[in-house]
Amino acid sequence: MPRNYLHYLGFQLCMLFACTSCGSVVEREIDSVLSLSGNNRAELEAVLFHYDHDSIDELERDAADFLIANMKWHDTEVILPSTSADALEEIYSGIDSVIYINACRNVMEVRNDVADTDTLPEPITFSSHIVLDCQVLNSSLLIKQIENQFRLWKSKSDVTNVSFDDFCEYLLPYTSHTCPLLLPLQQRSLHDFLDSYKDDFEIQEFADSLDAFQKEFGFLFSRELRKLKYRTRYYIGCFDLAYNATLAFRMVGIPAALEMNIGYKHYEGKHYYCSVLKNGKWHRYSPMTRRDMDKEIDYIEKMGGMNLYRYTYSAQKNTPYTLRRKGEYIPMDFQTPCIKDVTNEVFNVVKLKFPITDNDNKLAYLATFNREEVTGWRPVTWGIIRRGTATFENVIPERLYVLLQYRSDGTPIFMGKPFYVTVEGGVNYIKEQSSMMRNVLLHRKFPYKIELRDKAMNLKNAMILGTDDSSFYKADTIGKFPSDIVPYYQDVVFDYNCSPYQYYRISTVDSTALSIAELQLLTKSKYCYNNTQPAALLPVCNPAEICTIQMDTVVQLMPQNSIGVLQDGKVLTYEKEKCRVDIQLKYPQHVTGIRFMPVNADNIIKPGQTYLLYGWDGNQWTLEKKQTAQYNYLQFDMCVGRLYWLRVEDDYLGGREESPFVVNEQGKIEFIYK
Repeated sequence: MPRNYLHYLGFQLCMLFACTSCGSVVEREIDSVLSLSGNNRAELEAVLFHYDHDSIDELERDAADFLIANMKWHDTEVILPSTSADALEEIYSGIDSVIYINACRNVMEVRNDVADTDTLPEPITFSSHIVLDCQVLNSSLLIKQIENQFRLWKSKSDVTNVSFDDFCEYLLPYTSHTCPLLLPLQQRSLHDFLDSYKDDFEIQEFADSLDAFQKEFGFLFSRELRKLKYRTRYYIGCFDLAYNATLAFRMVGIPAALEMNIGYKHYEGKHYYCSVLKNGKWHRYSPMTRRDMDKEIDYIEKMGGMNLYRYTYSAQKNTPYTLRRKGEYIPMDFQTPCIKDVTNEVFNVVKLKFPITDNDNKLAYLATFNREEVTGWRPVTWGIIRRGTATFENVIPERLYVLLQYRSDGTPIFMGKPFYVTVEGGVNYIKEQSSMMRNVLLHRKFPYKIELRDKAMNLKNAMILGTDDSSFYKADTIGKFPSDIVPYYQDVVFDYNCSPYQYYRISTVDSTALSIAELQLLTKSKYCYNNTQPAALLPVCNPAEICTIQMDTVVQLMPQNSIGVLQDGKVLTYEKEKCRVDIQLKYPQHVTGIRFMPVNADNIIKPGQTYLLYGWDGNQWTLEKKQTAQYNYLQFDMCVGRLYWLRVEDDYLGGREESPFVVNEQGKIEFIYK
């Protein structure tokens, strides 16, 4: 027999085996889903029967197989009302109106009335449980979904070049994550909006319109409303917005996926956004931020984002869920096989290897600091352990990490010292010098944010005017802001002979935003005005300043007009747009100066707050000191080179950011991230 014929026969047998194997895998997955579907099995079998017998398009049959074979990885949150369901029906009937806008307004009025009068029946409780999609989705919905998405795939010029695999993964699916099914009103309001986008359109234009839609009707899609949690304001977070956007893009024929930024290098939280596929390239879109798609990546990089994960419909092979050994614990964010690490699409990543002595697990993780986590560390990427070495493929440089594994009960086992990865992929471990102690003054728990510092500098040389003419046609310049703006209360003192005025104006010199968080007009207490309150205290930043503290002889004058966020007592709110503020007093009064706080993140040490100082002991953060601040600093004896974390005991009283730091030989703190 000719040699090349044998090669040909061998090739054909391999291909036959591969195809048979592939087909059998899909069939086994479908059988698995059918066995899980319970009373809903007939609905899924009806879909399979339809595409086996009534459809002439083989790809449609393959798509139906794909959709059902992977359905066991997806579930739905089912929300059921308690015995107070009549109240729920009353509200939903109110919003289930022909005129959507009026209906929405009616619902908001009802919610406000309930909040004001406390007439809501008690208790209103809801049970929420998760069910597999294969147990609740009916055949008509699935067939309609398949046919509609095929029609879009074949008719839309933007997606005709999308591969069948990408179509199945990012255009065909009816879901992108666990979420409650849409209510009838939600479906209709969304479809009404999407009807105007049947023809070709620009993706950015659609994204902008979708933002406006979610801003107007967003509360209809808030899970808080579905659970009837009445509030005068509803909350819809980045997950809901991104999830809705992903479905909306798919419904108009644009392949889209829900993506997650698993964390930040020194900020808390995580972020969900929508990513759309056009001309073979993914464009990130974060709803309601008013950022163009192509600028979303710049924002993620600027914020120090960590690894990025795309949610898929089918199970992926290279995930902790599929790679783990039996019984091995997986961190919460990785407890699904339907994720794909796409960090290298945005960030430069490096490959790192670490020796692992404990080989019971197949996986190890790198975690970065995150104050939200109980341990203070959030796992952000995984590595596969082979022959005593853990290999991590997607490590973002210029980040602080610690290596860890998990016991079967979920207890983390930290391995070695935290380390910083350089741009080139070098590993610099935090080196503690336990024999060297320094007496240290702490003034902040997080670095002064550069972007806020730059905004505060808008106040440099800002002018202060006084007049008795409300039009300010004739006004005297009575003061000027300093060139050195610090993130504390500070004074601008006027000339001693300054005349009394009824109207005062503060304006920047170049029409930039004022960027003032708090503002107070000062006067001498000796004037005995009846429209005064105590003034805010000036900072005391070191022990030497304590002896210079004097009884404050000034008080703040309360204006007749409202100056909004500039006098709300909240440092985290500030004037973002106006370049000037006008202040009206009851009558001409002596103002001796102003006391102001520039925009900042409120992460300074504040008198009266209690702080907790933790040190890293190799396996956990250990509480070393607890101190209530008397002034704007804390004073501790600290170890040079050790990794520390300063927490505020009650984080509802100011800025929430916190960052690890070390103490250098000069007794100064160095935050890990500048």
